[in-house]
Amino acid sequence: MKSLLVLTEPDRSVNMSGNHPAEIPSMFSEQLNLPPSGDFMPHGMCLLWNADLLWLHVVSDLLIAASYYSIPAALAYFALKRKDLEFRWIFLLFAVFIVACGTTHLMGVWTIWQPDYLADGLVKLVTAVTSVSTAILLWPLIPQALGLTSPAVLRQANAKLQEEVALRLRSEAALRESEERWKFALEGAGEGVWDYNLLTGAVVYSKRYKAMYGLVEDENGKVSHEWRDCVHPEDMPRVLANLRAYLDGKAPAFATEYRMLCRDGNYKWILDRAILISRTEDGKPLRMIGTHADITDRKALEKQLIAEILDSSPEATLLVGADGLIKFANGVVPRVLGYSQTELVGSNIDVLVPAQLRTAHAQMRGDYMHAPLPRSMGLNRQLTATRKDGGDIPVEVSLSPIAMDNQTFIIATVVDISARMRSEAAIKAANELNRQIIESAQEGIIVYDLDGRFSIWNPFMESITGVGRQDCLGKLPIEVFSFLLETGIPDGIRRALAGETVKNPPFRWSAPQTGRSGWASSVQAPLYGSDEQIIGVIETVSDITEMQLAATVYKAIGEAIMVADADNRIVAVNPAFTRLTGYSEAEAVGQTTKLLKSGRQDQAFYRDMWLALEKTGHWQGEIHNRRKNGEVYLEWLAISTIYDEQGHVLQHVAMFSDITDQKRAEQIIWQQANFDPLTGLPNRRMFYDRLDMDIKKANRTGLPLALMFLDLDRFKIINDTLGHDVGDMLLKEAAQRLSGCVREIDTVARLGGDEFTVILGEMSTPGTLERIAQDILGKLAEPFRLGNEINYVSASLGITFYPGDAGSIDELLKNADQAMYAAKSRGGNRYSYFTHSMQEAAQARMRLTNDMRGALAGRQFQVYYQPIVELASGAIRKAEALLRWRHPTRGLVDPADFIPIAEENGLIVEIGNWVFRQAAHQAASWRAAYHPEFQISVNKSPVQFHNEKGIHAPWFEYLQTLDLPGQSIVVEITEGLLLDIGAVVSRQLLAFRDAGIQVAIDDFGTGYSALSYLKKFDIDYLKIDQSFVCNLAPYSHDMILCEAIIVMAHKLGMKVIAEGVETEEQRALLVAAGCDYAQGYLFARPMPARDFEELLVVDIGTGAGKATRKSPRPPGEG
Repeated sequence: MKSLLVLTEPDRSVNMSGNHPAEIPSMFSEQLNLPPSGDFMPHGMCLLWNADLLWLHVVSDLLIAASYYSIPAALAYFALKRKDLEFRWIFLLFAVFIVACGTTHLMGVWTIWQPDYLADGLVKLVTAVTSVSTAILLWPLIPQALGLTSPAVLRQANAKLQEEVALRLRSEAALRESEERWKFALEGAGEGVWDYNLLTGAVVYSKRYKAMYGLVEDENGKVSHEWRDCVHPEDMPRVLANLRAYLDGKAPAFATEYRMLCRDGNYKWILDRAILISRTEDGKPLRMIGTHADITDRKALEKQLIAEILDSSPEATLLVGADGLIKFANGVVPRVLGYSQTELVGSNIDVLVPAQLRTAHAQMRGDYMHAPLPRSMGLNRQLTATRKDGGDIPVEVSLSPIAMDNQTFIIATVVDISARMRSEAAIKAANELNRQIIESAQEGIIVYDLDGRFSIWNPFMESITGVGRQDCLGKLPIEVFSFLLETGIPDGIRRALAGETVKNPPFRWSAPQTGRSGWASSVQAPLYGSDEQIIGVIETVSDITEMQLAATVYKAIGEAIMVADADNRIVAVNPAFTRLTGYSEAEAVGQTTKLLKSGRQDQAFYRDMWLALEKTGHWQGEIHNRRKNGEVYLEWLAISTIYDEQGHVLQHVAMFSDITDQKRAEQIIWQQANFDPLTGLPNRRMFYDRLDMDIKKANRTGLPLALMFLDLDRFKIINDTLGHDVGDMLLKEAAQRLSGCVREIDTVARLGGDEFTVILGEMSTPGTLERIAQDILGKLAEPFRLGNEINYVSASLGITFYPGDAGSIDELLKNADQAMYAAKSRGGNRYSYFTHSMQEAAQARMRLTNDMRGALAGRQFQVYYQPIVELASGAIRKAEALLRWRHPTRGLVDPADFIPIAEENGLIVEIGNWVFRQAAHQAASWRAAYHPEFQISVNKSPVQFHNEKGIHAPWFEYLQTLDLPGQSIVVEITEGLLLDIGAVVSRQLLAFRDAGIQVAIDDFGTGYSALSYLKKFDIDYLKIDQSFVCNLAPYSHDMILCEAIIVMAHKLGMKVIAEGVETEEQRALLVAAGCDYAQGYLFARPMPARDFEELLVVDIGTGAGKATRKSPRPPGEG
């Protein structure tokens, strides 16, 4: 790059300074070593360049640069010297800024001769960055700078500080003078003075201080060297802790006692008190002055006084250290604890604690002794102490902490309370005895305090008045009993408080709280305390209500009363005696008690009666006596003996009543409570009693017992079809036949319905049981003539043994019931013995029941669909919804296993609702996708119909939600439901009809149904049971029955669906018979909805989709 600017074709018309820039004087060109002035000019000079001003610029820039270099030097010097200034860095920043500015000016001079644009630009860039940085950092400091204190204020503060310094110097001088006077005063009082500098460790001692410890006159030193070495090691931690607390301001003063080592090697107890008189400017302790007072004699006196006090204590007293060692034992300790004083001193206090408690006691003692401020404990802790001889005694212990020799000791006072506890136990026993006497007394006991208020009210008073003690204690008698006229203390109580014993005449009382009243007599006497002073009144109250009413009751009572003397001569009778026996008082009095003897009781009866009267004075029981008119009646007789004061018989009082009608009624009630009113057999209650007695007998004899549980087969059909009257006749006849088949020692009972039990005791030979069972089956299988009808039933028997099969009544019944169901499941008219496999099956059934409760929520149920094919066209427009349960561990559960269980426990209602919703939703889908009249059949259990709450309303609402007509659903019911038609079932069937939902009779032909019901409820479909279809053949009985059902159904306006169609032959026969629909394995098995949808697109009429039966058909499938 060239250092000169070349000017081409300059504009020579411009001449602002009068000289053309190109006309540079030659002297400047020579001095500046410039090229000729024709076409060049120096750098930094514009077109108006005037060479005469060049030196002016050079001199000015040099002067400015010199200033800019001297000022930063001064600022840097100031900043380095005043390192205490918070903002001294700003001075350094200014110095850098000014140096940059000076460099810029020097560069301006340089570029006149050496026009180096790069160097000039870099210098200016540095200056610019420094300028901008200084501005950025400076402006935020302006507010702080404005807040700095002004020099005037600083001068004023400095003047005030000088005044305070002068005042402090005067105060220190006064303090030194005061210290000198204080030192002289303390020296005169006999205390040694020390002056301690905490920073240097130097200490100055007074003469008295040196004399106390045997130091020479001019001896001083450092505390860390002498004082620390002289303090007793055991006292040092406490002394240092107290000193630190004082210096840290946590304690108001420093005063502590400890031992100091003297020059002669002995320790003295001293009281050290000190004050801090000055601190450093930063608050650290600087100087302390204190005194030492010799308290050795005082300490010795304290120990002596403590020992004398402990020794003079009337109780066993111990002084125990923090380590648990006994330091002192007084003279009472040997008498209480058996140890001598020398044996205990130095021993651990734990030797006085029972061995089993010593570990816990040591822990508690340690916690107590190491507490910051151990608390005193008075004589209120009852403990046990162990004597030297090993015996334990009850004691009360008090603990008092005491500080001595900079240690904490415990003064333990041990009081033997054995005698006191015996005394307290005796007093407690006496009080308890008195309480029991008062509580159990058969007369009222009342105690009044000095104010005449109730303080004791015993149970007898509660019983005769009905007023509880909580209702009267603390109250005046007038506040409880309204019959009293006195408004204050009754006169009798007032007289008793004066020391008089008052016997009150009989009076009538009443309690308004309970409405009770009666008669009483009482005695009130003063109650004296231990000091023979009256402390209240005791009143004994005798209830004479019965005595007052005795005469009235005697005459008005409904029971006959006869009083005889010791010679059994009648001395008195009441009116009821005359009414009952017919003898007047005049006729009876003077006669012997044999007047009423009937002769029904033998001599042994009367001998036992008089023997009981002689031994106990009482007898009661039933007896037959004779009235005056000769009529014998049964009476309940109670005889009581009255003795004189010597214990001799004075009178016999007999009370009796006619219980003839009562016994007759009791017999009827007992008969009704224990026997079945229909059959006269023992009922369930009597059965349990008999079975319990026979079990006990079997235990005694060792012979087994058999229990039969019997149920009549087909009884329900007869009872439902022919009526309950006929059913009752059958039950009575069956009961007679059963009773004729068993032995006299056996029991036949009816538990209810058609269920009977037979208890067979003393089964010594198995043949007896077999014979009885076969006899029962044979007798019950014989025809029953019930009115004009002859009917047949059979029986299913379950047999179990005690103790072989079960050990309790409930287990026996359960086993027999299970065996009976096993017999019934095999067709009935047979007996079955209980086996444990039955029990296992019952348990499996119970587990299945429990699993079923969570199956619906666990989405274990599924709905399968089996097509119902229109035989004429082969089209599929219907399907039956079938429930499947896929158990998580058992897999697919047979519907025959779980549906009966669901019906028993009521879960079928909830499950049935779920199936309906699934089927309805599927019907809506298939109607929209395949055919607008597609129809799904849903099975409805009889249990669902008998649910009184009804479930049809939610079904109808759900159909409306899906916008489905009623015709989209068919409800399948069992044929037997029509036999048990009731109001609830009838209402639901009619509701289905009104909603347009069609009804089908499932398994038609296997049960009994009234044809009138088929029309009454507008049944739409009959489904022929598969048992008729499976053996279908031309001219067979099954074919005839199927044709009859089809013809009957068509005549009644119903369609027919054949179930269980598996062969083409069956299909052809049904088509020929005019059957409308069919379902079965010939067409398809039940399948999930998605598989069923694939079937819907197959032409059923061409035979596609036919299935071959490969496994047994689950019950309920077509």
